[in-house]
Amino acid sequence: MSILYLTRANGRTEYRGAFGKVSSVRGRSFPYEDVIVVDDHKRAILAHLHAMRECELAVVVDCLRKHGLLAQGLSLLELGAGTGAQARDLESLGFRVSAIDMVESNYSGDRVRPVADYDGRNIPFPDRHFDIVFSSNVLEHVPHIGEFQREICRVLKNDGAAVHVLPSTAWRFWTNVSYYPHAVSLLWNIRGAKAAMARRQSSGVRAAPWKTLARALLPPRHGEEGNWFTELWYFSQSYWSRFFRASGWDITSAEGCRLFYTGYSILASSLPISARRMLAIVLGSATNVFVLRKSTSRTSE
Repeated sequence: MSILYLTRANGRTEYRGAFGKVSSVRGRSFPYEDVIVVDDHKRAILAHLHAMRECELAVVVDCLRKHGLLAQGLSLLELGAGTGAQARDLESLGFRVSAIDMVESNYSGDRVRPVADYDGRNIPFPDRHFDIVFSSNVLEHVPHIGEFQREICRVLKNDGAAVHVLPSTAWRFWTNVSYYPHAVSLLWNIRGAKAAMARRQSSGVRAAPWKTLARALLPPRHGEEGNWFTELWYFSQSYWSRFFRASGWDITSAEGCRLFYTGYSILASSLPISARRMLAIVLGSATNVFVLRKSTSRTSE
């Protein structure tokens, strides 16, 4: 889902990308369900998301340290690196980082370090090349996820580790709950609502009336499988643990990132990190981090 900021400049409507790049949309159209338009004054919400990723990365680094994977000079590949911000932070810790993302990434024009383009299927590196393969909130968006595990395994050294941060059941539940206050807040954004409707009409998207009603009343799915309800299972530690074992991985550890937030940035920067950590104890962590090793059968291949 793209998150764009509606602005006015030089008498025309423009959309400001999540990380500040401005692009005119005159003559372009976007699928209605793929774009959220918010006003400039809500730009702080994106800063909030950056803060969440930084906190999650701190937990990842702690996991790497506990498993003896924080040595200087280890090679690390980040999948779905986006702007490259996390790759940059990992590089500052002494890792030799390679970062890749799909050509059509929403953040391709907002990079803070080099990120190589790839096709989303074939990782462009030789066999057994990396000590660590890392992803953050990426795997749930991969439609060919089983096949992709084989690619990850191929480029990972036999004694290496795959580290994945993934949304949790708690995140899905509280995102469902927060959908409704979020939807109400959008109704107050008349300018954004009009722009969204105009884009829908210009894009030629014509959904059946019942689908339009369902989209309005029910939260959208986040990943590639299931819906807003079944993702409560698909995002659980149990589901991912079963999936990883079936894909030939041994699970070294699986733990929450000890941070509470929702997909709609409720309260955003108004709720400090310390409070979010306390809420995670009661309401659940928004993400889980998995540390995986190749199973014996795979290391012998």
